[in-house]
Amino acid sequence: MGKALAEKFNKSKCYAMNITHKKNLLQTSYKMGDTILETVTNHTYLGVEINNKLSWANHIQKVTSKGNQILGLLRRNLYSCSAEVKSVAYKTLVRPRLEYCASIWDPYQKDYKLQLEGVQRRAARFVLNNNKRKESVTKMLSQLEWEPLEHRRAAQRLTLLYKSVNKLIAVDTSHYQSKVQGVTTRKQASTAFVKIPALKDCYKYSLFPRTFAEWNRLSPDVREAPSLGTFKTKLQAVNIGDVIKGAHFKN
Repeated sequence: MGKALAEKFNKSKCYAMNITHKKNLLQTSYKMGDTILETVTNHTYLGVEINNKLSWANHIQKVTSKGNQILGLLRRNLYSCSAEVKSVAYKTLVRPRLEYCASIWDPYQKDYKLQLEGVQRRAARFVLNNNKRKESVTKMLSQLEWEPLEHRRAAQRLTLLYKSVNKLIAVDTSHYQSKVQGVTTRKQASTAFVKIPALKDCYKYSLFPRTFAEWNRLSPDVREAPSLGTFKTKLQAVNIGDVIKGAHFKN
């Protein structure tokens, strides 16, 4: 890196990370100007902890721990409030932390999904003031009309892809689309995506390969929604659970 450019950065806050699954990694060092950067295996960037193996375990542990901490704070301070107030507090102060940038780190492993859902299940008991062990938390979630966090993350990813397809964000995915001759531009913009081959699960279940498969399961009526608001409305009527199963699990 050029010296003039390096001087514009705070070198003490800059690190180097080698992202790879290789067991025998060639040891290298990186410089910024005359300063050798510290090599790290984990680092938080814009609120998301990135790992050199592309594992989101540490990040998920952090967000669930923080979510539980805030939930404990609400439990201590809002114990006498109505269920409506408690529900708003959860949706405002806890759930956003569990979903921040979730399009990127949305886990596919069952353990991590259960870890995140566990925060919401505890929140349901808190909102309804029901800590009886034999009571069904699933029924509580149904009573509150809270959909699984896994489904919300999938909807978040699909919405992001809709924005990309319709040029609402500067992320081009058109080269992954399966083009169909003799159709309008709008139709071309909503054609199915090609399947991306992947040998590693960390890539297979990353944002685009995973979401492309789910997008292809949506009906043309949903994919071709004329506006973002209409797309979100139509997506709410879709059974996201069936979309996920159809995209990733064979009968």
